[in-house]
Amino acid sequence: MPQPSFATLITERLIIRPLREADIPDLFEVNGDPQVTQFLPYATWQSIADGQAWFERMRTMVQAGTAQQLVLELSNERKVVGTLLYFHHDQKSARGELGYVLGRRCWGRGLMLEALQAFCSHAFGVAGVRRLEAEVNTANHASLAVLRRLGFTHEGTLRQRWVANGVPHDTRLYGLLAEEWPARTGVCDDRPTNSTEPQDTTMAKGYWIARVDVTDLDTYKAYVAANAEPLRKFGGRFLVRAGRFDNPEGASRSRNVVIEFPSYQAAIDCWHSPEYQRAIEIRRPVSSVDLVIIEGYDGPQPA
Repeated sequence: MPQPSFATLITERLIIRPLREADIPDLFEVNGDPQVTQFLPYATWQSIADGQAWFERMRTMVQAGTAQQLVLELSNERKVVGTLLYFHHDQKSARGELGYVLGRRCWGRGLMLEALQAFCSHAFGVAGVRRLEAEVNTANHASLAVLRRLGFTHEGTLRQRWVANGVPHDTRLYGLLAEEWPARTGVCDDRPTNSTEPQDTTMAKGYWIARVDVTDLDTYKAYVAANAEPLRKFGGRFLVRAGRFDNPEGASRSRNVVIEFPSYQAAIDCWHSPEYQRAIEIRRPVSSVDLVIIEGYDGPQPA
């Protein structure tokens, strides 16, 4: 079969469509962020000119029939926040590879999972693809978790596969067959067939753990009202909120709060978000706070 083409796909929150030159400024916010590009095979963009050079490379690949470069556009903002690349298409085997990236402000919201679900359904349906592959840096835990939830199988680890910034790193190879879609969608086994390693199926959550003293309760209530928007945006939910406590060791404050997030990165991003920083400005004059942002633990527990 020839290289399949992918028309515009619509999901609940996204428009997935072919790349346009006008998307470069939006994509500069994505690919100009070193936290986003740390696992990508190209350098962080330093200018719009870097974006233009990337666009020309992608356009050449698409015109040559070797790739399909799509973007993820938020339907409520009409803003591009990520990309999805189908490449290395093998016509005889009806097989291709996936690459994808999402801007940091959208992490922890399930948007890439939503996009890839729609893409896989189209690829295995009308596009006639038989097998999809993805190769992921072993340290890119968020990307690994997305592939597992989609039903991809971990088929092996390629040692020191790529060199980035002068450092070699391993990658994991994942594959998904048309016959496995969508029946296996959800959490799946991350082990190669002959592996005896423990199953790793989830991405650890993130937490804010805060101790607070308040000197002006009315002003603090205004802070509480202001922080509702960023907490909701990044999936935060209260596990502890100024409940009764005992303090058998160490120092304490009058209030204790624990907030859970879908991932450690979402917890970090919420604190750094403009919305939460505005809320902090309300709180700072009337409170003293000790805060840690910490990654949860999903490993073995005491027997």
